[in-house]
Amino acid sequence: MPGGAETSQLEGNNMSYSPATSDFSDQRRSDRDEVFLRTVLTAGKKSGISAQLVNMSAHGFMARTTEPLSQDGKLRILLPFAGDVAATVVWSLGGRIGCAFDMPFDDREYPKVLAAVKTAKPNWQFTTG
Repeated sequence: MPGGAETSQLEGNNMSYSPATSDFSDQRRSDRDEVFLRTVLTAGKKSGISAQLVNMSAHGFMARTTEPLSQDGKLRILLPFAGDVAATVVWSLGGRIGCAFDMPFDDREYPKVLAAVKTAKPNWQFTTG
């Protein structure tokens, strides 16, 4: 195979699948950290959109949401320590979205944000102080 990429013929049609070009993780700038955080999004005029943050990196995140969001759409995600953070939807599929932060976190800030996300208590977004 050219370039050593594994390609297979899908049964019953003429479509090819190439793991080298089909895996979103290969296109990421950095590895993702697995997390679980209930938070809220704002997209356009819609605010208070429930979301569950599933993984994140200094450059972006993946979340589940029941609200349909368009690819290339702008949104804001509420994160502990960081506050309201601007992002762009890179992909949207079946209630999941992959987003890139408009301004990635630097090497000093990201560990603080990640620690805050991992230790946030339920309903953290509704507490002050």
